[in-house]
Amino acid sequence: MNRKAKGFLTWVSAILLTTITDSSAEDAITVNLNDPCNNYTALDQPWRATNATAELWISDSNFNWNGWYRLLYYGMNIRMPESCDDNFTCSTYFTLWLNGPHPQIVDGPVTCEVCWNSASDDNCCFTSTWIQIKACPGNYYVYEFVRPDYNYAAYCADVNTITPTTTPTTASSTAMSGKSAQIPEYDWCWSFMSCGGYTALYLGGSHPQPQDDIVTQEIYGYNDSMIDDTQCHSYRSNPIQVKACPGDYYVYRLVKPAVSIPVPTYCAVTTTFYDPCNNYTALDQPWRATNATVGLRIWDRYFNWNGWYRLLYNGMSVRMPESCVNPSRCGTDFPLWLNGSHPEMKDGIVTRGVCVSLGGACCFISFTPIRVKACPGSYYVYEFGKPDFFYTAYCADVNTITPTIAPMTATSASVSGINITDTPKNITSDPCSVYSVLDNDWRKLNSLDSSWYFNLDFSYFDDTLVEWSGWYRLYLQGKSAQIPEYDWCWSFMYCGGYTALFLGGSHPRLQDDIITRDIYGYHHSVEDLSQCNSYKSNPIQVKACPGNYYVYRLVKPAVSLPVPTYCAAVSDTPNYDPCINYTSLDDPWRGIHEIGGDNSDRFSNWNGWYRLLYNGMSVCMPESCVNESRCGTDVALWLNGSHPQIEDGIVTRLVCGSDGSDCCYYRSTPIKVKACPGNYYVYEFVKPSFYYAAYCADQNFTLSEECKENFTQNCADTLFDQIKNSINLVLPQNIVELALNQTLNNQTINSDQHVAFGNEVINRTETWVSTLVNPGIDNYSAFSISVIGLDVQVFAVGQKVSMKEIPQPLINTTQKDVNNFLNLKNNNGSAAVAFMSYTNLSSVLKPNLFNPTNNTMKTMMSTVISATLPRTTNKTLTTPVNFTMKHIEGIDPNGVLSCVYWEDTQWDVDGCVLLQTNSSHTVCSCVHLSTFALIMQTKLADNSDPVIDLIDTIAVSIGLVFLSLALLTFFLCRRNPRVTNTARINLCISLLLAHLLFLLTQKFLSNRPTKQLVCTVMAGILYYFFLSAFVWMFIEAALLFIFMKNLTKIQSNEKAGLWKWLVVIGYAIPLLVVGISAGVVPNGYDGKRCWLNSDFLWGFLGPVSFILAANTALFICIFIIIISTITNMKSKSLKMKRPESEHRFIISVALKTMIQFIILGCSWTLGFFTQDSKALEIIFLLLNSQQGTFIFLVYCVLNQEIRQVYMKWWRALHPGRIPHTNEYLHSTSSRF
Repeated sequence: MNRKAKGFLTWVSAILLTTITDSSAEDAITVNLNDPCNNYTALDQPWRATNATAELWISDSNFNWNGWYRLLYYGMNIRMPESCDDNFTCSTYFTLWLNGPHPQIVDGPVTCEVCWNSASDDNCCFTSTWIQIKACPGNYYVYEFVRPDYNYAAYCADVNTITPTTTPTTASSTAMSGKSAQIPEYDWCWSFMSCGGYTALYLGGSHPQPQDDIVTQEIYGYNDSMIDDTQCHSYRSNPIQVKACPGDYYVYRLVKPAVSIPVPTYCAVTTTFYDPCNNYTALDQPWRATNATVGLRIWDRYFNWNGWYRLLYNGMSVRMPESCVNPSRCGTDFPLWLNGSHPEMKDGIVTRGVCVSLGGACCFISFTPIRVKACPGSYYVYEFGKPDFFYTAYCADVNTITPTIAPMTATSASVSGINITDTPKNITSDPCSVYSVLDNDWRKLNSLDSSWYFNLDFSYFDDTLVEWSGWYRLYLQGKSAQIPEYDWCWSFMYCGGYTALFLGGSHPRLQDDIITRDIYGYHHSVEDLSQCNSYKSNPIQVKACPGNYYVYRLVKPAVSLPVPTYCAAVSDTPNYDPCINYTSLDDPWRGIHEIGGDNSDRFSNWNGWYRLLYNGMSVCMPESCVNESRCGTDVALWLNGSHPQIEDGIVTRLVCGSDGSDCCYYRSTPIKVKACPGNYYVYEFVKPSFYYAAYCADQNFTLSEECKENFTQNCADTLFDQIKNSINLVLPQNIVELALNQTLNNQTINSDQHVAFGNEVINRTETWVSTLVNPGIDNYSAFSISVIGLDVQVFAVGQKVSMKEIPQPLINTTQKDVNNFLNLKNNNGSAAVAFMSYTNLSSVLKPNLFNPTNNTMKTMMSTVISATLPRTTNKTLTTPVNFTMKHIEGIDPNGVLSCVYWEDTQWDVDGCVLLQTNSSHTVCSCVHLSTFALIMQTKLADNSDPVIDLIDTIAVSIGLVFLSLALLTFFLCRRNPRVTNTARINLCISLLLAHLLFLLTQKFLSNRPTKQLVCTVMAGILYYFFLSAFVWMFIEAALLFIFMKNLTKIQSNEKAGLWKWLVVIGYAIPLLVVGISAGVVPNGYDGKRCWLNSDFLWGFLGPVSFILAANTALFICIFIIIISTITNMKSKSLKMKRPESEHRFIISVALKTMIQFIILGCSWTLGFFTQDSKALEIIFLLLNSQQGTFIFLVYCVLNQEIRQVYMKWWRALHPGRIPHTNEYLHSTSSRF
């Protein structure tokens, strides 16, 4: 049962309320009216009883609760139940009961909880509200009821609490006011009848005549809860008396309706005071004919019915049918026919029911009755009202057509709701000066949607009812307007009537003067929505006027058009430049390749002009068909016409949407477009004509003019920044080729940036290639690109493609594996695979980046290739994919081939295996996609010489022994306080630790499986101690130079604290160098060889080369000083005639000088020249491994003070034996 139909009727209703007050005319007692026990409304409604199970579905939320109420049951006291009641009692669904006991009289008014019972969740109090209750003398209660929060909920009365009434009650009356009315009669009963209450009350017979005096009539009631809506005597109330009075009105002696009837109200209808035969509207609408079978689906509910109407058929009189009319006639789904015969003239105005046929029943539903009158001239007039049912219209019986005899009176424009400003009479005859203003807001072009079916304020206007005369200028809310042209037609177009009228051609220009244009009509019920010339109306004249407006000589439209109205569209241009004042619309889901989504631009509040962006990049609307379910919506809207040029200014373009077979099946509201400087467009978007429709953004990028002429690296970088986050942007192939060429061939990199550059090339290349793929593809597409250093092939398929259609790829893979790729489809059935072959990338991602800890020679055996699945969401391979790699180098029979893939910083083999190989090709299989290559590893030739290795080990060991002896001597012997040994002691310590660690790592750990981390740490320590040793060599050289320069020893008492600074310099500087090197090149240590990587040797050779150069220079200076000193001493010796002493001195100095050359590390310079000379390599090993031996020799054996200590130790160990001493050594050792 349709309860929403209540309240749809045009009847004027009168509701009688009965107010009950406690009073007694016999008692002279003052009554306190502020006491609710004395001022309440009596609710004697037996349908509220807990035993009332009729499904009336009454809602107390519809009552106007105000004040206090006393519950009665046929005049007896009753109260609310205090326990839960079942649903569907109390004539409602949700029963309201009191959750607690009633108060006592002494309690006064109390607040109590009222609960809702819900059967759906077996909850007696699923929600509640609060009311006030008061116990009154006389054993009854009053309640301050409030409006419930839910529909179909009512306060209950407990039949188990009925008690006799002891307090008298009296009723006060109300009167009707306004227009004269009468109670409707029995034959006025119709479906969904309502007049303010729940049960509509009406007379059980006809009204009396004036001569009948007072008569008694039965009163019947009807409500829409009845199972059989055609039974209008469902309830019988108390009869009333009626009398007809002079002046064509009636008076009634109304009584209280039967309390058993739920919420009854007496109904009322207005009466007419003029002769409708002389004042009616001619309704010449041939589509109402009973033989009109076109499915217009017109609903008379939307007409502005007002007064009386005469039916015509192309100018001839016709009347309503008096018998059943089949559905889908009379321009609607459910035709309305007169349920009764037409009256005769003597009958005057009569009331007749109106029926609709459905399901084999001719009067399946009865509608609001209408009044009918027979007029002189053999025609009838009808007082039509708004029907209550969808798609219903009053019919005209074509079998009753008769020629028109009586003159017809047409309604005025004001009656039709059309606002016309009269033409001034004192102006010239130029229509641009002599015109009427037509300003009706309802003429504005609009779109119908599903809401209009339920919009009770929706109305139809009809321009056939207007008496047109002269010229008209259109306005919309004061703005100049024009009739839209043919190419503005769109689906569900609406402008106040049922059929929208527009020009069949373009508007004239100023120089064209007056021209004639056809008028076409369109309405939404036409089967082919793209055909906008469904109806042709009468032509009109048009003239263009100075000031950029038009005037029209409008005429009455063809009556064959269902409810036609002339449309209007604002023609004003904005008073600002839309290219400057616009809103940016950056919604990536609008892209034409975006699939799915339920966005709807109909819900957007469009206002002004908009510029389309896609992830910050300027785009425009597509100018060609866009498939369904694109642009984040169901109906993807595209521009049906080319974009304008800048010189075109603002133009209007139709907007279309595809239904899958017809690209312009959906025609939406036209929009305005303007081309702007800077190669972009702005659009004046409006609400589309359909739900789940949205304006599209064309992701097929257009390059700027500057970059078209010269595509530079800056163009590539700018474009890449724009597209890298645009997952569905599609670029033209020529632009991708330009970008790839810039990526691969216009880069200058340093050797230490190879890995980063390789990663950048791979990332950019895959991004550029992905822009070739259209994710919305339905069929098959392929691309091939070849630029310097790169070959690309891309395959893309849609859901309609068979795998047999895919050709054999040219880039080293198999057909089977291409099919495996393309089986990984998106949700929409599309998939894509891209293959890239890099010719020169192996020079950047070098083969030695594979297994770097393995001391083998690596050779790149293939070009570097990549396989990706661009714009494919499902990237999990179901089976491994095979690649056939062609060898680019000759294969070594002793080499090991590996199928590798690139992982950030190195080549790796995880997930890839070699299946088979021959002399020219290798087949690799991988379980993932990446960048792949084929690398061969061969063992390095063993260039080590066992003799040299043995000499090296023995020499380093001997050097360690003498370094230990020297240190032991320095620590045990009492040092001369005038001489500092800080430099040579720390030099010995650094050399001892460096040689010891070198012997440990290179001769022992390098031949054993050690953990890479341990070896890397030891390499760092070894690096530090060797640097420290060289720094101490430099310090020793500097101190020796100062000593020789001053010809005196550095005395510690004169240089107190110097040794502290020397220690800081000797150890802090190497530590700083090692720290900086490790931070700059953290991977510079070889975790396999426990030394520095070849690429990082500069971190050691650089500082060493500097120190060697400095020490060599200092040694040369020292040597020169020594030669000068010897020359002076030789001259003195000749004077003293001591040639033997001179000879011994020269020999001693020469020997010590040669030894100092080795101690100061100058012999390390031989290391730069040992590559091709084994002899020099042996000399280098012997000299530099014996630094400790020479230090022991010079500073211990040849030192007089140390020798004396040695002799003392010898005498202590061998008493009585005196060792041989050398006199010249004794005399000169302490000086040098």
